[in-house]
Amino acid sequence: MKKLLIICLGLVLSIGASNAQEVPVKLGHINSQEILMAMPGRVAAEKEMEALKTKLEASLMDMSKTYEAKVGEYQSLAADTPPSTIEALKNEIIGLESRIQNYQISAEQDLAKKQEDLLQPMLQDVQKAIDEVGAENGFAYIFDISTGTILYKAGEDVSVLVKKKLGIM
Repeated sequence: MKKLLIICLGLVLSIGASNAQEVPVKLGHINSQEILMAMPGRVAAEKEMEALKTKLEASLMDMSKTYEAKVGEYQSLAADTPPSTIEALKNEIIGLESRIQNYQISAEQDLAKKQEDLLQPMLQDVQKAIDEVGAENGFAYIFDISTGTILYKAGEDVSVLVKKKLGIM
């Protein structure tokens, strides 16, 4: 019985000693929003976005003025205006409303595409730098505290082990 106890104690101590010699897992975090705000191309990208937004808003304003003029014209029609003229003006106003709505959707898509085109190179540069810092400094994971996402991972995926433990195949 004493021999078994001594063997068990030896095993526990050797396991504890081997665990104590392991290198700790290095975790890191960044704030990607802060980094993006400090990027050299950010100011130029913002100016380009603002210029496009101003241009699109000006076009929308012109369309809105035309629409308002047509609505004013419709409201000031005389009582003896022929029904065909009233109908034609109504259809023109409806067409303008539709074009304005389509333009707004298109303008939002254009702005989103432009933003993506301008930010993508910066985001790629940031990700490349994160990957290099992670590899060079031995980080297992680097988290983005501004979004709560993992931006770099060198750790082991243990999903299979967890599924096995849960009896999921």
